[in-house]
Amino acid sequence: TSEATRNELSASGVPESRMTVAMAGMPALVAGGSRMDTRRGLGHGESDFAVGFFGRLVAEKGVHVLMGAAYQLPDVRFEIFGDGPSRRSLEAGAAMAGLAGVRLRGYVSDVAEAMAAMDAIAIPSVWVEAFGYSALEAMSLGVPVVASRRGGLAEIIEHERTGLLFEPGDAGALAAAISRLREDPAFRDSLGAAGAEAQRAEYSVEKMAERVEAVYLKLSPARRLHS
Repeated sequence: TSEATRNELSASGVPESRMTVAMAGMPALVAGGSRMDTRRGLGHGESDFAVGFFGRLVAEKGVHVLMGAAYQLPDVRFEIFGDGPSRRSLEAGAAMAGLAGVRLRGYVSDVAEAMAAMDAIAIPSVWVEAFGYSALEAMSLGVPVVASRRGGLAEIIEHERTGLLFEPGDAGALAAAISRLREDPAFRDSLGAAGAEAQRAEYSVEKMAERVEAVYLKLSPARRLHS
């Protein structure tokens, strides 16, 4: 599903000749209900800047990097949606550090509604993401993404056009990117709009099907016979 995955497999010994990249895709999310109602339900005022994380709470997802950024941005709200083995340690760490703006919400049934209520989505993965569906989900909703320059994320997101990228593990760089979005609403809106267009144009289910079909056609015995 990405060049990053092919590179990892190649490094582990899989022959290049046995692999073809066909980037994945997904249907655009549709948020139900009112964005402002959802924000109020989360305890946000109109002027609050909210950054969301959506994913499994494990070390590889880099939530600890997000916590480091939160320490540098005490006036930003950080909403962490998801569950996993790291949840208790993250909750304890947030309490010990006095991170009042960080809230771990656990599992959420309506991802689209919660995601659309955010001002930005952070994806601070420290491992090689094979693809990064949460980035596409946010992009489809027009919510700007700040992601680590890791694995397939760096292939989906075009830095400063459809989102922002930062070096993996660098909490200061993540904090700076979030501050930039908070302080420049026009830039934030342009990233969200460009991200939504990119998802529709390149990462829809239809586009994914075209890429997968092209692989089958390339490998088809009948096609080889006629070529």
